[in-house]
Amino acid sequence: MSKQVKVSTREMYNLIEKLNARKDTKRELISEKELEPHLIRLREIQTARLRNTYADLFSDPQYFLAGEFFLKDIYGVQDFSQRNYDAERLYAIMSRFLPEIALQLLSDTIRLNRMTDQLDHLLSRILADMVDQKGEITQQDYIKGFRLCDNYAARKLQIDLATRVLKEAVQGARRRFFSAGLRMVRIPATRAGWKDTCDFLECGAQACKPMRNVNYFIQTIQQRELKILDQIYAGVPDLFSIE
Repeated sequence: MSKQVKVSTREMYNLIEKLNARKDTKRELISEKELEPHLIRLREIQTARLRNTYADLFSDPQYFLAGEFFLKDIYGVQDFSQRNYDAERLYAIMSRFLPEIALQLLSDTIRLNRMTDQLDHLLSRILADMVDQKGEITQQDYIKGFRLCDNYAARKLQIDLATRVLKEAVQGARRRFFSAGLRMVRIPATRAGWKDTCDFLECGAQACKPMRNVNYFIQTIQQRELKILDQIYAGVPDLFSIE
């Protein structure tokens, strides 16, 4: 059962201030780093592939914002290290205040980001060994590199986790106390330095509100991604084919 928020904004702010005064819980800045060139190219290729695979969803107003949220805020071509680090610290601190659905969304997103980083780094290193740093990565290179990773089970889990994150964002967006909890957290958390994490949660909730046929959106993504994954491991030449 989801819990209700039972504390005031002042109580929340006082707690965060106390935690920030302690060395073991104070928010820490970590060094931002530029993504490696071959990792950037890989994510650009995969982002373009996703836009192509789901062109029908992106053209539908009820799904457009959710699609943009996923590509930019979850699977973007940028370093999310600080946001992910903050989210992990904030998860424990906010467990008393945020609704369970928000905490689950935060937890699963952290897990998805970790898994995606690991899988993409492995694939990008394999592709970097196959092509010149300034060369183009062909579809054949991509398929070969994907199969050389030999991690079908991990990729399938990634698909399941990504669709779960989208489902949780939709569920949260439709619950009044989810938005109430985020509003309560925003001011004290922002003053304590955790604005990016709050922005992420609120952006996800707002992006999912327009969706009317949620099941179709989630099932379409899961079914198409699994089909493409199976095509890659079956050696099908055109991995973008979803007919």
